[in-house]
Amino acid sequence: FLPENMVMCLPSFCTEGFVREYFIIREVFVNMLDQPDIQPSMLALRKAVQDSRVTIDRIVSFSSDAAMPLKLDFVIAGFPLSGTSTLNRALGKHPQIVTLPYEDNELWQAFHTSRSVKRWARPYLELAAQKRATLPTNLSGKLIFGLKEPMMVFSSFVLDVIAQLKHLKVIILVREPLLMIESWIKHAANWQTHHGDELYYTVGLLHRHLMHLVFSRIPKDRVLVVPTAALDREPEYTHQRIMEFLGLRATPAQGRQALAKRGNEWERGLCALLGRCFSLCDAQHNLFRSALSSFLAADKFQLDELLAQDGWPAHARGIGRAAVCSRRLDSTAPMLGVCDALGALALPQKLRCFDTMDSCLSCCFSMEGDCKLYGAKWLTCCEPLQAWYMTFLKREGRRLTCKGGTSPKLGCCGGRGRATFSVAP
Repeated sequence: FLPENMVMCLPSFCTEGFVREYFIIREVFVNMLDQPDIQPSMLALRKAVQDSRVTIDRIVSFSSDAAMPLKLDFVIAGFPLSGTSTLNRALGKHPQIVTLPYEDNELWQAFHTSRSVKRWARPYLELAAQKRATLPTNLSGKLIFGLKEPMMVFSSFVLDVIAQLKHLKVIILVREPLLMIESWIKHAANWQTHHGDELYYTVGLLHRHLMHLVFSRIPKDRVLVVPTAALDREPEYTHQRIMEFLGLRATPAQGRQALAKRGNEWERGLCALLGRCFSLCDAQHNLFRSALSSFLAADKFQLDELLAQDGWPAHARGIGRAAVCSRRLDSTAPMLGVCDALGALALPQKLRCFDTMDSCLSCCFSMEGDCKLYGAKWLTCCEPLQAWYMTFLKREGRRLTCKGGTSPKLGCCGGRGRATFSVAP
């Protein structure tokens, strides 16, 4: 007479006794009345209630320390395809850090019960017991808990929860955005997060995401932004900064070496096996790469300045103005410059602010003098171009990335054969 699972929203004064002694009896009796072959009676009602096995599992809030079986100390919150797995693996080698070797997105679901929270915490607590048993004598008994979930950086809901946990620290890795998007397409990664956020090429606007989603909610002293390039270019310095941020003593070379060993199995042959070795540096993608570079240029400039202000040396940031593609490209392939005002591209007349393409390039790309970023001329001439390129990418991005046909093993634009996955959004 009762459904297998039932979710109820009750006022706080409704105790477990109220649910068992009134609500369940009432539900059983109402359901008995709906059965034409059942004669309701006190005896039948008593037997039905006795035969019903009811377990009450209260909904709890993960933002409440009282509900947590363990205290989470830090999260690796993003960005995807930027070395989060490498960092998570390296931190896991530290004798005082407890982190699991997979992405944990269970924590940020909308509802949790007391049993689901305990089930979530079990592998962490088991690993903590193992680490505590082998902890070197020269270290304190303190263990800190962390998890990796790189999609949370796009979710305002998740970041609001993190903001409520005042002790929780956040590590965010930032990669050269063009390379991040290239990996995104190559991996056929999902353009919709499991938190329900719809993504597009705007995932490459890393500075905007940091400012509008992260720093608008979480104080900067609780956030450490780490350039992906620093993992292999400055592993010692990077490891030291992360340990200081987490309040731990730097370990011997084991953890530092793990940072320098960043590598992706996809890049080492799987892409060739599946026939999807997408590269923005291929001549056939010149048009797409140029439009994407133009769209991301101003945000990259701001991101590089942010990292410089945080003390990261220039060679370790990897977000400079240098071209992503170092090898020579086919000069006969079509190109699209940020200031190209060719009639064939139907660039609106109001965006033609410059007499020559050179003057436009020196203005919108240098972002100096009259064209200082977000200055009057930049806002008038360069920002509209940025918006125009977003429109161009929405209209042509999928066709441009799929130029060249399909793989015999996997369709170029078919992702993993599931409708929610695609090579280009």
